[in-house]
Amino acid sequence: MKSLLKIFRTITIIGGTLCISYFLIKETSINKTKIVEGEFLFTLLGVLLGFAFTLLTFIISMLDKIKEQVAKDVNKTKVAKDNIMKRIGFLHSELRQDIYFIFITFIIVGVSIIAEKINFPFSEFINSLGTTKIEILNILKFSIFLLNLYVIYDLLEVTFSVSETTSISSQP
Repeated sequence: MKSLLKIFRTITIIGGTLCISYFLIKETSINKTKIVEGEFLFTLLGVLLGFAFTLLTFIISMLDKIKEQVAKDVNKTKVAKDNIMKRIGFLHSELRQDIYFIFITFIIVGVSIIAEKINFPFSEFINSLGTTKIEILNILKFSIFLLNLYVIYDLLEVTFSVSETTSISSQP
């Protein structure tokens, strides 16, 4: 049930972001800003990926120290130790998902940069829908920008949670 709820939440977030992006691209002049330029996003995601890997290295070393500290602590019950270990597993999983997401969006932006230069045979069909290939790609890129803002937030949450877990594991 939890996985179904998680899938629904993910689809809702992505769908909502696409709808917001569609409205902003169609109704405002945001598509004339650097945010939807592929090169800008490519650079941004590269920096974000580097930041995420730096956090990963730092957090893994912290989590290893927490595991050692919890294993040595004789004052903690088995249930308390198990809860801390579950939390460590969750934080590691969350960080891994964030890095995968950044990497996948990095690839999507790369493909969209290439797609801008290619004339597809279904371009006429897209034009008949009242939009253009460039607008669709801008909607996609702006959505990627917005979703990666959420990933930055999530990375910060993981970092603060590791700090919190460190303080919890050091308490008697």
